[in-house]
Amino acid sequence: MVRYNYNRQIEPPAPYVYVSVARIGGDGTTLELPALIDSGADRTVIPVFVAEELKLVQSGTFDAAGLGKTVQRLLSYFVLLGIRELSSRPTEVVAITGEE
Repeated sequence: MVRYNYNRQIEPPAPYVYVSVARIGGDGTTLELPALIDSGADRTVIPVFVAEELKLVQSGTFDAAGLGKTVQRLLSYFVLLGIRELSSRPTEVVAITGEE
């Protein structure tokens, strides 16, 4: 069993894992990124630069409101998402700026 420690470089410390993100039917390019495990999230979010680098094809839009209740229209994409040695699965994600 793989165990992950909380990332103590942020405040408050939070659980992070490394995920792989790839375009479905793509050229095999995969990005590995640290990802926050947010049990309260409604959607999986990726940084816009990931969508651009993988040349993801937009699958739709999603209206999202954060704590400030300001609604943002976000672009959604289907990707292959995996956590280390677990199998990658098709997953719908949204891309936002400011997430690095």
